Amino acid sequence: WHRSLLKTWKVDLSMWIFSRIIDKENYDIVLGKLNPQERAEVIHRIGWLNTWTPMKPDMPYILDLKKREDRIVTKMLVHLGAIEPGENWLEETYQHGRAEPLVPGWILT
Repeated sequence: WHRSLLKTWKVDLSMWIFSRIIDKENYDIVLGKLNPQERAEVIHRIGWLNTWTPMKPDMPYILDLKKREDRIVTKMLVHLGAIEPGENWLEETYQHGRAEPLVPGWILT
C-alpha cells in the first residue's frame, strides 16, 4: 500500500459512505469517529449543509463567515440558541481570520 493512501483512508471511506447512506441525519456518527483534522477535511469536501443537522447541533464549530454555507449554519445555530432554554453558546469567540487576534468585547446577542 502507498503511504499517502494509508494516511487518508478514513477520509476516503467517509466520503464513500456518505454517497451511500440513507439517513443523513445520522452521519454525525461517522464524523465522530474521525479526528478533528479528518473531520474538517470531510466537512470541507462534502459541505456543512450536507453533513450538519439541526437535530444534533452539539459539537465544536469553526465557521468562516466569508463562506455562504458557514453563514447559513451560523444563522441556524443562532436561531436554535434563541429558542432553546438555557445557555447554549459556550466559550464563543470571534476573529476576522485564523491568524488574526480575537475581537475584544465581542458577545453573542
